Amino acid sequence: MSDFETQLVLEILDEISDNLIGLEDLVDNIADHGFSESYASELLRFIHSIKGNAQAASLSNMSKLLHKFEDYIIEVNGTDQAFSEDFFDILIRLKKTLDEEIVLLQSGGESNDEFEEMHNLFNQFRKINLKVEPSEKILNSIDAPQILLVDDNVEFLEVFTEQLEMSYEDWDIHTQVDGKSALELTSSSKFDLILTDFFMPEMNGDKFISHIRNGNGPNKETPIIMVTGFKPDFNSDMATWEGVFFLEKPITWKKLELFIHCSFKPVKRVS
Repeated sequence: MSDFETQLVLEILDEISDNLIGLEDLVDNIADHGFSESYASELLRFIHSIKGNAQAASLSNMSKLLHKFEDYIIEVNGTDQAFSEDFFDILIRLKKTLDEEIVLLQSGGESNDEFEEMHNLFNQFRKINLKVEPSEKILNSIDAPQILLVDDNVEFLEVFTEQLEMSYEDWDIHTQVDGKSALELTSSSKFDLILTDFFMPEMNGDKFISHIRNGNGPNKETPIIMVTGFKPDFNSDMATWEGVFFLEKPITWKKLELFIHCSFKPVKRVS
C-alpha cells in the first residue's frame, strides 16, 4: 500500500471514529427513551455512513456486517414490528466491536475475529426475530432448486447468497459478476430462478435478459427478477419481458422474499 493509500485509509478510520462517537450518543438516547421512528432513522444514517466508509477503506468484513444491520433496520421500519431489547443488546455489542476494530487498525494491527462472531450472532438473531417463513410452494415444488444471482457488486452477492442459504437450506445458489459470463452459464445450465442487476460490465441486465428470452436455451421461460429502477418499453418487445419482475432499489430482504414468492415458477426438468 502506497503512502497516499495509507494516509487515505487513516483519514477514513478517523471519520469512522467520529461517526462512532455520534452512534454512542444515539445509543445512550435510545437507552433512556426507547426506540422511536426518528431514532431508527438516525441509526440507519449512522450505519449507512460507517458502511460507506468501510467500503472505501476496503474493510469488507465490517461493511458486510453493517449491510446486514442496515437491511434489518429498513425491514423493521417497514412493518409494525418493534425493535426488541435483544436488538438493542446486539447494537451495543456492534458498537463495542467497531470501536475495538478501529483502534486496532489505527495502531497498524490486523482485523480481529470479532466480526465473524458478530456475523453469526446477528444471523441467528435475524432468523429468529424476523420470523421469515419460506413458502411451502417454493420449498416443496423442486428438489434442490437452482438459483442464479448476477451482479458486479461482490458484497451484494455474498450477503444475499448467505441470506438465501439461511432461509432456503436446500437451494443451490450460483453467482456471476457480469451479464456476459452469466449468459454463457445460462446457455448450458437450467435454473429455476434468475436474479440480475441492470448496470453491469460486459453486458447490462436488459441485454442479458433479451438474449435469454430470444434464444433457444434452457432458461427461455425461467422467471427473472431484475434489480433496478429501469423500466423497459413493453410495447416494443413484450415477449422479452414476459416473466420478468422489476425490484426497485434500495432492496430489503423482506421485499426480495416477496418477489421470490411471486416470481418463482418451477420448471420440470427433462432428463
